[in-house]
Amino acid sequence: MFIVPVNPAFPGAYIEEIPSGVRTIAGVPTSITAFIGWAARGPADKATRIFSLSDFQGHFGGPDKRSLLGYAVFGFFANGGADAYIIRLAGPDARPAQAAVDSKIDFETKNAGAWGNHYRVATKIRPDDATKFRLQVRYFDEADDPDEAHGVVIEIFEDLSVDPGNARYVIGVINEQSRILHASLKGTPDSPPADSATPVKLTGGSDGTVLLPDTSAFENLLTDSSGTIPLLEKVDLFNILCVPGETNPVVISKLQGYCRKKRAFMIVDCAENATFGSLQAGPDPALTGINSVNAALYFPWLKVPDPLQKNRPRNVPPCGFMAGIYARTDAGRGVFKPPAGIDAGVSGV
Repeated sequence: MFIVPVNPAFPGAYIEEIPSGVRTIAGVPTSITAFIGWAARGPADKATRIFSLSDFQGHFGGPDKRSLLGYAVFGFFANGGADAYIIRLAGPDARPAQAAVDSKIDFETKNAGAWGNHYRVATKIRPDDATKFRLQVRYFDEADDPDEAHGVVIEIFEDLSVDPGNARYVIGVINEQSRILHASLKGTPDSPPADSATPVKLTGGSDGTVLLPDTSAFENLLTDSSGTIPLLEKVDLFNILCVPGETNPVVISKLQGYCRKKRAFMIVDCAENATFGSLQAGPDPALTGINSVNAALYFPWLKVPDPLQKNRPRNVPPCGFMAGIYARTDAGRGVFKPPAGIDAGVSGV
């Protein structure tokens, strides 16, 4: 703040306050949680930041009964979580859906999965300008639905051109703005694709192998040979790590070491079939080494109403629910308060 007299007109003493170099210490997030698991859709080449369950639904399609990831993310947000990264593991046999329009433009979904088979594309040339065209992306509940009227228009792109010098060049517009499609031209067409008599169906999308925790196919994609999680290396900050359902002591030990190196904390799930008796002597010694100071193991698994099975109970690992309680406690009281006691009730179980 400056206090400066305006146009002093007579002799005297004047005070001018100048700003100090001292700054208020800003708070640092303490409960950004990274979740890793298999999903049927979503980016598999980066850690995607989300802030709500609807974000997870939009990017990754929501819970999938074949995977524990969606249930853990649900538990996180249901219990007070607000900020998370999702790393999708997809098998090498997962494939994107594809379509060719008028032998001029190739389209494929931006990430692999059978989800892309529900989409179709339609083109229409502008009546007043034959060099421009419109592209519609439509969604069908049933991938093989023959009734065009059942499709819902999800994206529309107007005034597209196949001219690379045009500001509405189709490749640039689609690849930058569409959340669904990636486009490429076949050769160098000199005119837009013809009007679509019927929408062109994207086909060939495949979920590939469903990767389950505690299997080699899952664990080989989880970390590299040094125990590092490559996609998390590109994230500025994460505080908590959850790998729902992963209980292999050797793998968990590597992840504990990684968290310690990154000054993060890992929430470890017990085995689904663990009992009070099997844990009385403590967990596997591989989990209690020097790196375990940055980890906590939770028992037992939780029973939740599964919306994908008419709310019948399903066992799910506790890590996501506990991460939400950590976040809620940090926000409500502070990082100094343990996430336990009568204020640490678990919601949604």
